[in-house]
Amino acid sequence: AHVVGPLDASGVDRITLQGENACVMAERLKGERVVVLKCETDANLGKIRSAFTQSIASLNALFV
Repeated sequence: AHVVGPLDASGVDRITLQGENACVMAERLKGERVVVLKCETDANLGKIRSAFTQSIASLNALFV
């Protein structure tokens, strides 16, 4: 059985969920993998997204 989550339903590679107690980012990697990141609600999301983008590129480079 295939589970459909927010990334599948939206058709995008990254989703950000802002909650009362935390912010959660999820991004699809190559090979049907997903990285999930939890942030504090007062975190600088612009800086985090920038670092997350670089990290995702580095991780994707590891997968053939």
